[in-house]
Amino acid sequence: DPQDGGQQGGDPQDGGQQGGDPQDGGQQGGDPQDGGQQDGGQRGSGQVPDKKDLDTLALGVADNVVSCKTSVTQIVANTFNMPSHEGCDIGAAMRVIPSICKPLPKDVQQTALRASVRLAAQLKGLLQAWSMGRSRTGYVGKLDTRKLYRLAVSNPRVFHTRGEQRKLDTEVLILADNSASMSGSKAVVASQALYACMSALRSLPGVKSGAYSFDSRNFSSICKVTDSMTDRMLLSPTGGTMLGDALRLVTSEFTGATSRKVVVILSDGVTGEADSCKQYISILMDAGVTVAGIGICDGGLYAVMPGEYVQVISDLKELTPAMFKVFRNALLHGV
Repeated sequence: DPQDGGQQGGDPQDGGQQGGDPQDGGQQGGDPQDGGQQDGGQRGSGQVPDKKDLDTLALGVADNVVSCKTSVTQIVANTFNMPSHEGCDIGAAMRVIPSICKPLPKDVQQTALRASVRLAAQLKGLLQAWSMGRSRTGYVGKLDTRKLYRLAVSNPRVFHTRGEQRKLDTEVLILADNSASMSGSKAVVASQALYACMSALRSLPGVKSGAYSFDSRNFSSICKVTDSMTDRMLLSPTGGTMLGDALRLVTSEFTGATSRKVVVILSDGVTGEADSCKQYISILMDAGVTVAGIGICDGGLYAVMPGEYVQVISDLKELTPAMFKVFRNALLHGV
């Protein structure tokens, strides 16, 4: 009911929290120390009852987003005088913390580096092809002697015009799922993919990149756009999955200085907030931020984003073709 804060099965008198005790913030079956988050991604309230849900606020201002020089999260925050990042909870009790990842073992790092070389080569070719302006034949320009035969049939289009070159000017933020469902082989594949992607992206001119991780409690900056490359990308899965809230936080990390913005999610896609997450991704897409996903051993991301922006991998060998398809669709989005 929109009058009780949008919480399901809630009592308007206590802020609409389900099964919660007003004395402990209305968290469902959770510990007040950790914000009431459960492994399945259930949301603890921790919110002021008289404020609308951020998804509702975002829908109200999405129409004002045209160039997306700042993130949707930033625009929503500015509109309602809310802090947007640096320790502030946006939509849930999620802390912004420094990286908690450990260094990759040397053998894993070398394997990931070999994959990054192949990935960088393919992405470089894709980006160069995308940035080249199309040439065309018309009525003005430089005479194209190969087209002179057209004059015999009264076709004066014998002049060559070179198209303007597109600027890459792209910023890519990778968001890695560090929740408990990513344990075991998923964590290994995700860690390798994260390192390979970052190594490849850092080698591409005109592309800025950053890496972040999340679970139900923490949003962690692994390697910001302004940071040097690091090998501390070994994920240690724990907690639940709050993908929607992590997306709100990661979009506030865009520098605002690039014309194209891309978020790549590395996740098995198991989230307890699929509906709101899907809604927020749609808002980002409409605002010009492309959201793509690499499913780690699972296709759960298909539930929250368009299928053409999702590729599923089960090992590092599949990363290069998957990332190539993801970036091809990401670059073509909105063009």
